[in-house]
Amino acid sequence: MPTVTLTAVDIGDANGGDDARYHIGVIAQQVIDVFHSHNLDPFEIGLVCYDQWEEEVLEDSQFPEQTIVRPAGNIYSIRPNELFMMEAAWQRRKLEQLEQVILSIDTEANL
Repeated sequence: MPTVTLTAVDIGDANGGDDARYHIGVIAQQVIDVFHSHNLDPFEIGLVCYDQWEEEVLEDSQFPEQTIVRPAGNIYSIRPNELFMMEAAWQRRKLEQLEQVILSIDTEANL
């Protein structure tokens, strides 16, 4: 899965400006695509989350002119700890495979 680097401006934060911090991660929709290409369900293992909500109107009886509205929306997100554990498991498996290749080469060389 490709890793991306984003700034607050890239992710829609109008206050990002020149001093915007960088964030490194993966894009949930790309993770979903990778899993689906291997006939796997990323939601089944808890790696990817999807949340949606209805519009919310919050009114303060003391300050009715300050009504806060949260528009209806949705978001995909990644659970980083699940992603890191999956990456660690993949690396361990790859390391074991490489060790087996090295052992077989070493065994052939010593014949």
